[in-house]
Amino acid sequence: MNKIELSKEKEAEIAEAQAFVEYAKSEATEGLDDEQTLLDAARHKTKVKKRKAIDKQTAFMEFKQEDQGKSLEESIRDNRVELKAIKAAVKELTEECNAAKRNIDTV
Repeated sequence: MNKIELSKEKEAEIAEAQAFVEYAKSEATEGLDDEQTLLDAARHKTKVKKRKAIDKQTAFMEFKQEDQGKSLEESIRDNRVELKAIKAAVKELTEECNAAKRNIDTV
């Protein structure tokens, strides 16, 4: 590689650096829930305004308003009902076992 080729490469590199335009910095208008906003913020290196922290109960109440949250809440309710039924069955079977044990002990 000779001096002329090297200088042409350097000139092209310098021209490319001078043609570089900074990304426009803008405030994100949507919340952190929007994936597109996060991607745009990462691309343009802007900071997305975060909303204030909320307690867990409030966050869960908001989550339950969404489709995924609604289905999860229904699943939780169904599981609670099923758990109560199973606990009642276990209690009944335990009482039967204890009664049988008493009968065995008396003999």
